[in-house]
Order: sequence, then C-alpha cells, then structure tokens
Amino acid sequence: MPNPRILILNCYSDNHRSARGTPWIMPQSIAPAMLAGMLDPARVDIRLACEFRSGPFEDLGALQWAELLVLTGLNPAFDRMKQVTAYARTVNPGIVVAMGGPLARMLPKLSRRYFDYVCSDDVEQVVALVDAVFGPGHAAEIPIPRHDLLPGSRIIGYAEASRNCNFHCNFCSMTAEGREFMSYDLDDVRRQIEVLGYRQCVMFLDQNFFGGPRAHFKARMALLKELYEQRKFGGWAALVTADFFTNADNLSLARAAGCIGFF
Repeated sequence: MPNPRILILNCYSDNHRSARGTPWIMPQSIAPAMLAGMLDPARVDIRLACEFRSGPFEDLGALQWAELLVLTGLNPAFDRMKQVTAYARTVNPGIVVAMGGPLARMLPKLSRRYFDYVCSDDVEQVVALVDAVFGPGHAAEIPIPRHDLLPGSRIIGYAEASRNCNFHCNFCSMTAEGREFMSYDLDDVRRQIEVLGYRQCVMFLDQNFFGGPRAHFKARMALLKELYEQRKFGGWAALVTADFFTNADNLSLARAAGCIGFF
C-alpha cells in the first residue's frame, strides 16, 4: 500500500499584510517539524510549510497531493485556518482536515464546525490522528524533529528543553490553560541539537527555560556545556523568568555552557 500523504501547515495572518513572509524574524515556529517527527518517516510521505516564514500558502498542487491536511498556529490564525481549509476542499474534495494547538482547546465546539478532526492534546496526538485516518502503525520509534523538511539555515536552529510553564499568571493566555510544566529527557534534548547540525545559535523555544527543579536546570547546563565544547553549536539563547537572575551562579553556569543571550 502507498504511504499516506500528509501536509502539515503552520498558519499565520500577518498584521502588516505582507505576502513575503518573515524568515529572519526570531523565533520561528517548529510546530510542523515537531509534529512530523512523531511519525515514522518510512510509513508516511510528509510535506511541511510555514506561513510565518514563507508568506501565504498558495501551493494548490500540494493541497491536491495531500490526503490529510494538518493545521496549526497561534490564536489569531483561526480565520486563516478556515480559509486554507476552504481552498483545500475546493481543489481536493476528499481531503481530511485536522487542526490543533491552543485554538483547539479554547474553541473546540466552534472548531468542529469547520474541521474534520480537532486535536486538543499535545504534539504526540498527531500519531493517534494519523492512525485514526489511515490505520495503525505510524508512530516513530524515536521521535526526532524533521527540520530536514523545512528550509535550512546555518545561522539559527530551534529546540525545546521543556514544555509549558511552571507559573500560572492571570494575564497569560498560555498558562491560563493550566497545563503541567514538563522537562524533557536530556537524551531528547541532545537528539534535537544533534539533528540540527551545526548552527551559530540554537534558540530554545521553552516558555520558561528556567522552570522546574533546579537540579534539572543544572543537568541541562552540563549537557549544553558538553555539546558546546564539542562545537555542536556556536552558542545558545533562551527565554527565562526574572527569578533566574536572583542567583549570579545561574549566569556563570549558562555562560560556561555557551549561552549568548536571555530574554
């Protein structure tokens, strides 16, 4: 049997109405690469696209090619997801359309009006989605982000060392979901960095890189120091909360591990 044909698209509506995309704005989305990495590359044929990077998606041939269209994006992208779905169903009436991300958790009933599948869980749910559409057996043995399916860069690469945030601020749309903070296994962080190849900077997209037990942070610094000394990257940067700066030792650890900047 031929492999399922899957198109994963990060949707984006540009506030400036630009049609050119923003490939040099940091940070970029790695959601398509993370989703694709959950699937066995020998069992699926995948194409990835990102409207934030490349501008409005206009590849009608890809929509005709795909059997399953998976849409992701930030909260303002809901109408854009509906537009892309309309394009897809016009040129490919048999296509199955799924959407996920925070929008699926915030607007589940509204989303079900427009999309065949509404995925409200984390990135791993893409495996259950693909198995539901095409039958079982599509999970990757070891999930690895498919950066190879996106335009490459020797300057900046992206990774994650944790998921969600350990704070619950009443002004934050992300932490308002009440999702539990989770640190990734160090072997997973290592694989993410190694699959990138050498980059001048690895940008961690964690909501709070300093979150979780301090022992986890120190272990992460030890790993990054090892990889930095092996010249796996030229430096790294991350987002931290202000409590990081209450102890000067944290800065010393990070600098020794190759850190070049915090936000």
